[in-house]
Amino acid sequence: SSGDVWQTSSNIDFTDGMEFTLATATPQLQSPGNVSNTLTLWLKASDHTDVSTDGGSVGSWSESAGVATNVTESTSSKKPTYRVGSGSSSDAFNYNSWLEFDGDDDQLVQTGSIDYGTVSSGMSSYMVHSRKSGINSLFWINSSKGKVRMKGDGIMRYTNGSGATGTNNSAFFSQNSYANLNSVRGSNLGITARKDGLPAASYSSANTQGGGTDINGLYLGVNTNLTANLEGGIAEIIMYSSDLSDAENNKIESYLSLKYGITLDQSTATDYIASDGTTKMWDATINASYNKELAGIGRDDASGLHQKQSKSVHEEAIVAMGLGTISSDNASNTNSVSTDKSFMVWGNNDAGSTWTDTGAPSGFKVLARHWRVAETGNVASVHIQFNVGDADFDVPALLNGSSYYLLYDSNNDDSLSDETPIALTNSSGDVWQTSSNIDFTDGMEFTLATA
Repeated sequence: SSGDVWQTSSNIDFTDGMEFTLATATPQLQSPGNVSNTLTLWLKASDHTDVSTDGGSVGSWSESAGVATNVTESTSSKKPTYRVGSGSSSDAFNYNSWLEFDGDDDQLVQTGSIDYGTVSSGMSSYMVHSRKSGINSLFWINSSKGKVRMKGDGIMRYTNGSGATGTNNSAFFSQNSYANLNSVRGSNLGITARKDGLPAASYSSANTQGGGTDINGLYLGVNTNLTANLEGGIAEIIMYSSDLSDAENNKIESYLSLKYGITLDQSTATDYIASDGTTKMWDATINASYNKELAGIGRDDASGLHQKQSKSVHEEAIVAMGLGTISSDNASNTNSVSTDKSFMVWGNNDAGSTWTDTGAPSGFKVLARHWRVAETGNVASVHIQFNVGDADFDVPALLNGSSYYLLYDSNNDDSLSDETPIALTNSSGDVWQTSSNIDFTDGMEFTLATA
């Protein structure tokens, strides 16, 4: 009612012997994909850094798993730079924050005991990162129980000091300035490395690589000799002290992929699965013909996920959507997904950048490339932007008139020919956008059109 006084808003009718007290809501425990067992490290650039303004120097980054791991750097010139996510940047992490390492001497280090399991129990590690150039270090852990190494030349190791399970694969760490999802899972029985969900390399049994000095600690952007510095970015690191199951791995990769606009490899149809293990963010079978450049909006409280705007980080992505608007970064979008475990994901049919009469309403041509929306739960109306001058997918010039059009299947009858095109407005440069928000429902298809 005032100050420290709290009161009931309606009267209570007690009876003899009734007991009462005060209570508070307990925060929901969060973990990647709701996989909490054996979680030993969870670093997110959006949380627990000592700065949160774009361009600030990060001297401390603490993790979110509750095990008090803290990577630090005290020398000002060696501190990585905090970046607020921007969808327009070539270094984009889908509007999410990330740390930029300069390739010279930036680093974050924790010299202490790191418990990530034993060689027999296994380990699982995940990293969302970018790499601009060179052979450099992404993520090293050394401990008395062994070593985990991810190097930018594709070398990965999971060792026990005297022997190793390891492999080399130069394709494992792509030299991309946008977000990549890499993971390593395994034990002394073998390891598997994955890139964007695709098994990129594996080793089936222990491979003797030699020992080496055992330096305890966690090293980001640098190796244990404090050399081979990373030129690129790190957005999130997750580690478990066990070899997770395929189902657990799928939930974690789904969480990271939706958050960072990364398309999980679909060589084998792979659903995006929410933290409860059953809700599908995106169904790979139903949407098999529209599985390129996936991006999505959604909320999953158990994972701490609330992605309010999104654009795929991959080369040919030209579509961005946001709840109500598209802000400079995800945190700045003040709208919200109202219901937990609600998602809207879109992907395209991989068709070319040409105008066609096929399926077009009278007086218009449509872009051969179409997108399809998959919606689970309740996601509100969205603002849409198209970059028609993308370097990797350049939309053809208008055939007539001065405006591109949005064409979408508003009655969800699997036909665009009976729809009325909606004129887009030019916001700046090659970016065209809706002037009013669109309320998609599951299964709706959309594309661009020209008169």
